[in-house]
Parts: sequence; structure tokens; C-alpha cells
Amino acid sequence: IRQIRLEARADNRSAIAFYRSLQFVPLGEVAGYYRQGIDAVQLEKKLI
Repeated sequence: IRQIRLEARADNRSAIAFYRSLQFVPLGEVAGYYRQGIDAVQLEKKLI
């Protein structure tokens, strides 16, 4: 495993801050990823 990728709700600022504190970096947003049209933020952490 070289990297971990995940999605978090764009409106979940505490989750995004938590993942960023673990050195995850935002890659971009996915429009309408969650129900009711809520966007997602994609984050990634490289392990190697």
C-alpha cells in the first residue's frame, strides 16, 4: 500500500481538519457525491 484515499463531506469541517492533522492532503471535490447533492472532499496520504 502506497497511499490512502478517502472522501469526507465537504460540510464536515471537523473531519477534514482531523484528516489534515494526520497529513492527508485535499485532492479535489466531487459534486453531489452524497445524498441530497452534498459534495465530497477527496483526501490522500502517501505512505511511501
